[in-house]
Amino acid sequence: MFAASPVASARGIAVTPHDLSAVREFGQSDNSTNQGPAFGVSPGGARIALVIRRADPARNRFCQALVITSRRAGVAPKVIPLDVQPLHQPYEMRGVLAHDGLISANPPRWSSDGDTVAILAARHGIVQVLGVNAKTGHSRFLTDAPGGVIDFAWSADGKALVYSTRAGLAAFRAATDREALRGYHYDARVVPTTSPRPQPPAALPISYRTVLLTTARDRPATDAERTLLDPASASGEQKDAVATASLPGGARAWLVPADHSSWQPVINLFASVDGTRVVCDAPACSGYLTNLWADGRHFLFLRREGWGDSVTAVYRWRPGAPPERIFATEDLLAGCDVAAGLLICGREASLQPRRLWSLSLETGQQSIIFDPNPGFARHALPRVERLHWNDPLNVHGYGDLVLPRSAAPSAGYPMIIVQYRTRGFLKGAIGDEFPILAFAAHGFAVLSVENAPDYASLVSDPSVRTPAEAVRLDITDYHARKLQFDNLMAGIAEARAHASIDMRRLGIAGVSDAASSAVYALNNSHLFATASLGSPVWDRFMFEVGGPALRTAFAAYGFPFDGPAARSFYEPIALAPNATTLRTPILVQFPGEEYLAGLGAISALEAANAPIDVYVFPGEPHITGQPAHRLAMYRRNLAWFDFWLQGREDEDDASAEELARWRALRAQLCPGPTKDGVPSQLCTQASTSTSAVTRR
Repeated sequence: MFAASPVASARGIAVTPHDLSAVREFGQSDNSTNQGPAFGVSPGGARIALVIRRADPARNRFCQALVITSRRAGVAPKVIPLDVQPLHQPYEMRGVLAHDGLISANPPRWSSDGDTVAILAARHGIVQVLGVNAKTGHSRFLTDAPGGVIDFAWSADGKALVYSTRAGLAAFRAATDREALRGYHYDARVVPTTSPRPQPPAALPISYRTVLLTTARDRPATDAERTLLDPASASGEQKDAVATASLPGGARAWLVPADHSSWQPVINLFASVDGTRVVCDAPACSGYLTNLWADGRHFLFLRREGWGDSVTAVYRWRPGAPPERIFATEDLLAGCDVAAGLLICGREASLQPRRLWSLSLETGQQSIIFDPNPGFARHALPRVERLHWNDPLNVHGYGDLVLPRSAAPSAGYPMIIVQYRTRGFLKGAIGDEFPILAFAAHGFAVLSVENAPDYASLVSDPSVRTPAEAVRLDITDYHARKLQFDNLMAGIAEARAHASIDMRRLGIAGVSDAASSAVYALNNSHLFATASLGSPVWDRFMFEVGGPALRTAFAAYGFPFDGPAARSFYEPIALAPNATTLRTPILVQFPGEEYLAGLGAISALEAANAPIDVYVFPGEPHITGQPAHRLAMYRRNLAWFDFWLQGREDEDDASAEELARWRALRAQLCPGPTKDGVPSQLCTQASTSTSAVTRR
């Protein structure tokens, strides 16, 4: 049952890990600006539907509901509980279909009569179209595609659904079941860290079908029906467009890669008016462009710009005239679409979870259409300041400095660095494992850092034309890692210029590339007193268990696997080569589908008696997302940094067994010689035990 979010109603209560886990969310579960819309506007534009989810850690599942809200003020939204779980965003990974744990946008789509709202939902593990009656809330599945549904659209009369499917997926699964009886052939289909079972090939053909809802008859879609989902299949459409839009008079516009032979994602805008190609050659019509719409008279697009591309700007353009910037913000605008004269987006700020927001394209008036978390602002929230800096290469960097409400101790705040995106609501950083606002409530300063750009994009080497060549340049002489390390150091220096920071009590945390940045910082500096990692980082052992496709891909990037070259290559970037000297306490929390790749490092660290504590979360891909796991990670990370940087033992967030292990690690660390730079307070501070941290 979708119950009310248990957010504190009393004012002045500090944010806890449980509060963050209970935040209601909608749309794709990341902070990218180019994600698809997460809502659907009814015919006529009076109502908007979206799917809201809230984690339920006690049952380790999500509660979801279809919310139908009116654009008119004062009309209460209708909430229809859904007995389905969120879907994950699929993608191609080295030739096979995979997902990394991100929740997909899954926008509701209205029938032409406004009576039914349809979404994607899993039925017996296979994605189908679920129809929900907007009046009664009754729901039923409208498709039964053996290969599952990728995307769908209503027919104009609302009597049929057109959908795309991987028709060969069911046959692949059946063939794989038969292969299991005689043993799987170990080849590029196998991702060993995920499963010994071969994964579906990404090249499975996509077919388009139509189901007639009155008879349930399912047939191949006509060419005209297919264009509802695949506009590029229509005659005259730009085949390489990443986005298209059309005006009522027939003018069309496209966003197109500037150079197909280049790996860099530079996008250009052009149009076709009365059969004549019109190029928008203004600077604003090129660069980091995302999304494209038509509002009846103009084309609209989003552009990332400003310091380090931290600003999202909205432009409108009429072919033949210069583009006009009509809005800009450092907030996150996600899952946007244009309807009824409005730009409608999910909008987040540093201290504000995502809300459904609109911008009038005529007057510029802004409105909040729906706030899933109206009580969140009642919390005693920390202070946040957006910082800008330059690194030694004059690369623009930025981050958010989160400061406790209380004054800094005489020695300064202990500080935790999280990475590698800092757009929108400061919930848990990339991977959503590090509870930023709860850290601040416990007296930590937090520096949330946006990653530096790829090194290859800065040097503009004309010989670099492909993604593999760009990665090869990034790893040559550790260019990319050094660039990100310099970005971190510049961010820390800027933070110190704005707040009193105790440099003896710095922690660093990271998932995915941010874990690699954290390990490089540990190996190449003495700044950090402790660390928390949510992903394995690249080392020789990873390629032994990663499977043939991984090894082939990284050979093309230039990663060495064996011999002296490999030993010297991994020393600055991996944990295992530094196991005998690394004495920084490290918390390791790996997803179950990746932990095998980290066993080489863990074994080396354990053999060297390094101070590490390791946890594995079963059934999790790259991004850990099960509600119970998310809350456990929040609490353990909070307790870990409390223990090592503040000498505090919080029995609410760490078990007695965990605290006993950490005391043993500290006892093991402190008697003998320690690596230069390990803060003396790790050994000398007195621990305090409390059943509840004071929250003001």
